[in-house]
Amino acid sequence: MDAVDKRILFMLLRDGRASQRSIATALRLSPPAVNYRIRKLIDDNIIKKFTLYVNPNLMGQYHGFIAFKNYTDYDGEVVSTFKCLEWLNVYEVAANTVEDLEAKFKTMTEKLGTPVMTYVPEQDLKPTSTFTQKILSIMKPDPLLKVSDIAKEMGVSAKTVNRHISFLKEKGMIKVLPVLDVSKSDSVVFSMFSRDDQTLDRLFTKYTFFKVMGNGHSIHFMFVESMDQARNVVSKARTFDREADVMVIYDYTINS
Repeated sequence: MDAVDKRILFMLLRDGRASQRSIATALRLSPPAVNYRIRKLIDDNIIKKFTLYVNPNLMGQYHGFIAFKNYTDYDGEVVSTFKCLEWLNVYEVAANTVEDLEAKFKTMTEKLGTPVMTYVPEQDLKPTSTFTQKILSIMKPDPLLKVSDIAKEMGVSAKTVNRHISFLKEKGMIKVLPVLDVSKSDSVVFSMFSRDDQTLDRLFTKYTFFKVMGNGHSIHFMFVESMDQARNVVSKARTFDREADVMVIYDYTINS
């Protein structure tokens, strides 16, 4: 792992479907050089797989985040799980109604103890079209499937599919990202839960690969190349929000 590999990982975390040509242009490399590096990251199991994250709002569901001391792992249905060095597990949970979401939080609390953090962002439920459902069903087993192949299976133009996927990504409704073996990446993946969402969003855009905002709070998931860099980011954040919760992630799963 060198600095170039880490930059490639970060670009893929931001957009797992980013073309190798666009990555090559950004890093001033040739596309074959980028291809070689990505293949090696996969062969070395630093990139374990690529997965499709679907915002529950797109499926007409509400969602929220809840964190517990990880004395026991939760074996119920969740959207995503982030395991953190601070003896914490952060879970993203989805439900059909706000009341159902609160009931799920209550069930988890009964099993896992008092939560360390609970956050329900602003919701933007979208009625999912049959067209969107079809695209998602095709992408789920192979998130990196070419637009042309998706279009062929759907019987529409590649331009139509590309436009629709781009729209869903821009609205934060879907995201393709690699699942990393963080321990092999020689990098730091961490999240920050803050009560000052706008300030941190401006400060840490260049480190953030995923974020959830609303109701005056936010969770930013960030990737940096070293622990020193992570320490600097956290120190800067705490000049604006002393109570910001920082969680260093060593493993994560996306189940949507």
